[in-house]
Amino acid sequence: MTRAAEWKRGELRGRLDELLNAAEREGPQTVVDANGTFEVIFTAKKQSLEELFSEPGTISEDSPVE
Repeated sequence: MTRAAEWKRGELRGRLDELLNAAEREGPQTVVDANGTFEVIFTAKKQSLEELFSEPGTISEDSPVE
């Protein structure tokens, strides 16, 4: 289910997981409050090179071979 990027603060009680999941899947979410707005942004964990290269991967036919 696609969620709008704007939420009303009063409607979020008990829906924090839904808000955070939407920020991760769909990008920044705005929470509107009577005094202003909050911006909820997901930032993925950065992997070390060791973590990155320890995961199996595939080489597609489009990948250049040197």
